[in-house]
Amino acid sequence: MVMRAWPIPSSAGRLPITAAVLVGLLVAGCSGSTAPSASEPALTGGTLRVAVVANGGEAIVGAAYYDPAFSWTFSPLYRCCLVRTLLSYNGRPIEEGGAELRPDLAADLPDIATDGLTWTFRLKPGVRYAPPLDDRTIEARDFVTALEYAVRHGDPLDLADIVGVPEYRSGDVDTIAGLEATDATTLVIHLAAPSGDLGHRMATGLAAPIPEEALAGREEVGYAGFLVASGPYMYEGAESQDLADPDAAPIWSGRESDPVVLTRNPSWDRATDPLRGAFVDRIEVSLVADPASAAALVEAGTADVMGEPAPLTIVERFLGDPALQDRAFTQSAGRVHYMPMNVAQPPFDDVRVRRAVNLVIDRVAAAAALGDAREQLFAVANHAFPDNLLNNLLLRYAPYASSGDRGDLRAAQDEMRASTYDRDGDGSCDAAACEEVVVAVVPGMESLLDLVAADLGEIGISIVPTEADIFDPREHVAAVVGIGWGVDLPTATNFAGLLLGGGLPDQESNLSLLGATPQQLETWGYGVTDVPSIDARVQACLAAVGSAGFECWAEIDQLVMERVVAWAPLGFAIHGWITSDRVAAFSADAQSVAPSLDQIQLRPES
Repeated sequence: MVMRAWPIPSSAGRLPITAAVLVGLLVAGCSGSTAPSASEPALTGGTLRVAVVANGGEAIVGAAYYDPAFSWTFSPLYRCCLVRTLLSYNGRPIEEGGAELRPDLAADLPDIATDGLTWTFRLKPGVRYAPPLDDRTIEARDFVTALEYAVRHGDPLDLADIVGVPEYRSGDVDTIAGLEATDATTLVIHLAAPSGDLGHRMATGLAAPIPEEALAGREEVGYAGFLVASGPYMYEGAESQDLADPDAAPIWSGRESDPVVLTRNPSWDRATDPLRGAFVDRIEVSLVADPASAAALVEAGTADVMGEPAPLTIVERFLGDPALQDRAFTQSAGRVHYMPMNVAQPPFDDVRVRRAVNLVIDRVAAAAALGDAREQLFAVANHAFPDNLLNNLLLRYAPYASSGDRGDLRAAQDEMRASTYDRDGDGSCDAAACEEVVVAVVPGMESLLDLVAADLGEIGISIVPTEADIFDPREHVAAVVGIGWGVDLPTATNFAGLLLGGGLPDQESNLSLLGATPQQLETWGYGVTDVPSIDARVQACLAAVGSAGFECWAEIDQLVMERVVAWAPLGFAIHGWITSDRVAAFSADAQSVAPSLDQIQLRPES
């Protein structure tokens, strides 16, 4: 038996994006997109000029940035422009459905066996590659070629859950047993265990088809310079490449002096690709040294957009100037900075104390301090996971903000009073365990540590900074201030399992020690023998797909915040971009958190 994969929830009626915190400025109504009126026709044509920061000076590391098998976080040139994948996204912000998987080269969402171990993708027939292989249709075998190529060259998203990948990686076999092209339009993937995020991985560069004839003989130099496009654009001049010639030169040199130019792919058919607008005719990419240089080009009008987020000071200036506000855009970066509390170390072995910590912290001040330290926008974080990992399901969820984001001392004192560490019942810890609590701080976050120390002092907890190894549980570090974690995909699957246990309590990133066994706690020298575990809940979410996955992780978030209380979230990172005045419509991609170049429209007069 098989089940049709996840439904795509409607974006209608979604809550608006939360406000972003600037240094000294609260900016309401963040928006990752803008567009002409729906009643107006799309603006097509023109040349879009993009400034992209080079990776490492004069010589670009092509395999790390331009080869889709390595650019698993997706260069801004991929999802939008050069390649299509089995599944993909619409290139819009979260509130416009941007985190939801949709069919791309697949004709529909995959069929998934009831045990979750077999995923069957059926391709749209007749979709062709760009020149010079424009007589070649995209076939199921091309995805096998692509995934095996990715495993041979580092496997950045770890495909080891596909049957046969460990053996293929070790060189014991010549093919991956779990990948089957049963005919030209059917790809079957067999998993060793259910994996709800497989669909998201099949929407990255790992799942961009590679025709074997383009890769043959180029294993050492890499596929990047010989990429055959499947998206609406192609490298200029690619049609002249002779892929049958083993000595053929790459289409671009990979150096700053050789900017990338994309032109329309004549094989691309809008009828088979409803996800991409592809409004401009041509895309010229200038490679620059740093974000400040890219922003300067946009401000001068010699570039239209940046590939990377703009520096904080520039975004702040644009957002604060009525004449420039329409040219600045912000969106969740999918990264949270937080304070994990060691649930085995006094006084944080008492959930009441952990709740008191969450109640007393001034999150507005914390987000501003993070912005200072990281030179980036930050939003107040009222719960654990960034909203783009939850499809905005918890956008207004704030369990510790009953009196606002400035902290609630009275409620914090009530929680402390109910703990085992307040013997006289005055709402302040009076036990020795609350004196000189050992806390680590991320370098550069010292001002944030000062804020946290002052807040905790209000409930009787004094802290002492340490330089101990935070990843060694034997050091008994009680909390870590300012640590951050970002994700590669718009799902919490590779986020919660690492940070919250999920059967992996020995993972270094699980700083709260959730799910640690009695044997581990004894080995590490703790006095407690039992700590909270959410392993079973995490394992269930790891297998969930689509809207069920978003809902499952949202429930985990609420569990972590209200019952387990393993963290004190401090701020959600926000990316900001600026555009030239030639740009009439802009969108940021919720998946890669980069500009969606295919969604950008230029003013006719430009």
